[in-house]
Amino acid sequence: MKYNIFTFKNNMLYCWRLGPMNAQKQIHYSKDVVTPAGRGTHKPPIARGIWAFPYPHYDLFFCWHQWKRHLPKKYQNPETLEDCDIQEKLLKEIRKKFKPSTFYASGFYSHIFPNKHVDYDDWHYWESVRDWANVAKGELISHWRDSNIVCIISYGKDHLEIFVPNYAIKG
Repeated sequence: MKYNIFTFKNNMLYCWRLGPMNAQKQIHYSKDVVTPAGRGTHKPPIARGIWAFPYPHYDLFFCWHQWKRHLPKKYQNPETLEDCDIQEKLLKEIRKKFKPSTFYASGFYSHIFPNKHVDYDDWHYWESVRDWANVAKGELISHWRDSNIVCIISYGKDHLEIFVPNYAIKG
């Protein structure tokens, strides 16, 4: 059943991810890892689980490494415009082969907290995925009035990233 901008079934959130569906031990769980965006550390909240996004939202920045590892080494970090063009052609073929997997999650960790703040360095465990959705939908768009003009800003999807423990993954 679709609930506003997220999809649910039996109080579970419909999710997707690119990569293996087994709940892997997160090797960087006990280490401080600097995020590629330079926003401090980014560690999973627990040692075993999978990273995902609620369907249909996705930030391709988070799955780039899943596609990049299938490129020939020469095109993983292209140095010329010609190499960039070749890389893009190769990526189109790779994306056809490696598509996201979908599943339902009955509970998960999120950077979105009940008091409606987002903290990229901390996690909150949500037992009620519907409660999470009510808060998260407010984090997808912002609007305000400037004189007689209504201004609308659509946010990125990176804060919708969730970490699903192995016990909360349902086919």
